[in-house]
Amino acid sequence: MWRAELRDAQILRPDSFFCSPLTRAMQTAVATFWGTFNNVRILVVENCREEHGEHTCDKRSTRTQIESTSSIIREDELRFEFEPGLAETGPIWLPDVRETELQATERAKGVLDRTFFGEQGGGHTAVSITAHSGMINAFLHAMGRARYALPTGGASDMQPLRART
Repeated sequence: MWRAELRDAQILRPDSFFCSPLTRAMQTAVATFWGTFNNVRILVVENCREEHGEHTCDKRSTRTQIESTSSIIREDELRFEFEPGLAETGPIWLPDVRETELQATERAKGVLDRTFFGEQGGGHTAVSITAHSGMINAFLHAMGRARYALPTGGASDMQPLRART
């Protein structure tokens, strides 16, 4: 899909790549970008993860497990890097409390603010965030956009964020 979009629709190559620390998102990032782009560095960000709590599929592996799994990738083509301070265990998952949509939206807004206006901010033309449906919709909600289903490995042509007053 990316090769066709780059060629036919002239979609921009992301200049920064971010990913959820959940294994299934990291696998999607590998399947999506490996062999499509050279020298891809993907920053694993805790707060890009799915809405958390209750569902064990949304509990992340330890940092050590994530690092050992991601190290099998050829580093000259695609490499996962970890945000500073990524904890050994996921600090936000609870077995009996599900994060609300509003809480997920606030978390998504924090990721977007940090990405575009914080320490990784500035100079982005196109950004890739490999995440999960609940978090994608939290990103959309944080930007004032309607929900929609984005297929696995799909891309959105959302316009760049503008600072809100």
